[in-house]
Amino acid sequence: MTKFLRFSPSNFIPDIKIFVREDAEEEVRRLLSTPLFNFPSATIEIVSVSRENEEWGTADVLRHYAAKITRDFVVMSCDFITDARLQPMIDQFRAHKATFSCLLSDMCATGPVPGPKLRRGKGRFFLFCNF
Repeated sequence: MTKFLRFSPSNFIPDIKIFVREDAEEEVRRLLSTPLFNFPSATIEIVSVSRENEEWGTADVLRHYAAKITRDFVVMSCDFITDARLQPMIDQFRAHKATFSCLLSDMCATGPVPGPKLRRGKGRFFLFCNF
């Protein structure tokens, strides 16, 4: 989250919505009030997702809160760790007036990644777009 929040204001992404479970909202607000997250040019809104809806996936949350999304947006999962430069992808999206862009990669980080080092089989991601 920190990397994206640092990236966003400098790349003309002025409105940031962070969707969090309601039990994590207070902690996220506390973190955003620290100097590490001081972005005066960005408007950061925390959207609380009810505990009764905690089994929702990303698409369910986006569908439920669609009225809050009023322009182009970037979706980043909470477990997405990368040192990839997203600026070229956003530039291409804007230059071609694209409807949809997606970063697909086996490895999005070239350096060490925190957390347990488990080997997992390669999964498949299927993406469906309805235009």
